[in-house]
Amino acid sequence: MTSLASTGICIAVAFFVFNVMYRQNSYVKLSSPNINNVLLLGNVLCYCTVFFRTASTESDVICKSRLVCFSLGFTVTFGALFSKTWRVYRIFTNKKLLKRTIKDYQLLAIIGVFVGIVLVLLIIWEYMGPHRIVTKYLSKEVYMIGNDAEVIPFVRVCQSEYSDYFEWPLYVVEGGLLTFGAFLAWETRKVKIQALNDSHEIGVCIYNVVILSAVGLTLSLLLKDQEVLMYGITAGFLIIGTFLTQAVIFIPKIQAVRNKVSGTDGRTATGINTGFNPSSTHQGGE
Repeated sequence: MTSLASTGICIAVAFFVFNVMYRQNSYVKLSSPNINNVLLLGNVLCYCTVFFRTASTESDVICKSRLVCFSLGFTVTFGALFSKTWRVYRIFTNKKLLKRTIKDYQLLAIIGVFVGIVLVLLIIWEYMGPHRIVTKYLSKEVYMIGNDAEVIPFVRVCQSEYSDYFEWPLYVVEGGLLTFGAFLAWETRKVKIQALNDSHEIGVCIYNVVILSAVGLTLSLLLKDQEVLMYGITAGFLIIGTFLTQAVIFIPKIQAVRNKVSGTDGRTATGINTGFNPSSTHQGGE
């Protein structure tokens, strides 16, 4: 799992280098490279979660690091996808056909709000009931090795006495973000405008995250007493979901640059200015 996560981080770094090198390419500009860099940051944090396995450590810092990396990584990654989908939704529900400019700093502010909410929950959680390493004996796997010697395998897990009070608020925040993001992706599923050249890919990523998160959460609750198996499943889902997200967003851009495809307008990469009838062919550039 750590090898796969390391490979994913290397790929994320490669995508970041591509994003920086070709940020002036009109096709790349149209997809908000600044927000894409934030998305890659979230991807790296998600991958880092895989490294913080508590089974063979006695350090409480590992517990805290794993929780922070996963919570912030997920929020940053999905927040970036959500903010870009929100922008498309706002533009194409502009019934009064007024000019509307949505800049990158507004999208960053949306991501910042979600990150701030999660950070407040984590800080209060750690203040009231810090996570500690607890040794958990696997009583169902006890076996004899002769001479009346009994072997009892164990794993070390993270626990907090206030987990029940803070896990569900986090699930509600992240679940609300997923649900609303899926709704916006569904509402904008038919938008295929060059000035919003990755809107369809963003929708695919959101559906992917929603499905994997729902299945992963369900399995983690059902397998709560099987720590080793749960680690393998959750780490696998995390790696697959993160890799698919960055691949779906960046591979089409790499192909477009390689094939020398350019956007319709490269005037600015800071926002979208629209004042058009959605049924017409005129659209603003980002």
